[in-house]
Amino acid sequence: MDRLCVVQEGKQVFRFKMTNIKVIIPAFNEEASIALVLNEIPKLVTEIIVVDNNSTDNTSEVAKNAGATVLHQ
Repeated sequence: MDRLCVVQEGKQVFRFKMTNIKVIIPAFNEEASIALVLNEIPKLVTEIIVVDNNSTDNTSEVAKNAGATVLHQ
């Protein structure tokens, strides 16, 4: 039997089979916007991975604080 996940984002309702959904986001000097992007990802995503491409700002720290797994490229 498949498990069903129902997620409501605003007025939209999404129905999905339960799966392991991961999002990978490349980032370079995105300190000002990365938290905004991460906060917009639907809650059904099981893991968010930010790949920091040698940023010179605080992109990694902001992403970690927003709940993402951070990898360094």
